Amino acid sequence: MTMMKTFSASEFKASALAIMRKVHATDESVLVTSHGKPLVRVESARRKAASGYGCMVDTCELVATDDDVVHFGSGEWGTVTAWDEAQRKGRK
Repeated sequence: MTMMKTFSASEFKASALAIMRKVHATDESVLVTSHGKPLVRVESARRKAASGYGCMVDTCELVATDDDVVHFGSGEWGTVTAWDEAQRKGRK
């Protein structure tokens, strides 16, 4: 995976049109920073939006301990009602 090209706000301001044309031509996003902190990401309007399926993969982390997590076997709950019943059983 390649690193996203980064420009300071002043660099982007000086070359905005050329940078935007390159982004459009290559479909590679660029990051604009202000004082070293991310400000905006510029990406091509042609870029296909990510589908909903799988778009959140590797974006969260479970921080509960094993004792905090209620373990269920596969198939023990599949509906909201079954989930509610399983939650009530776990509290007893």
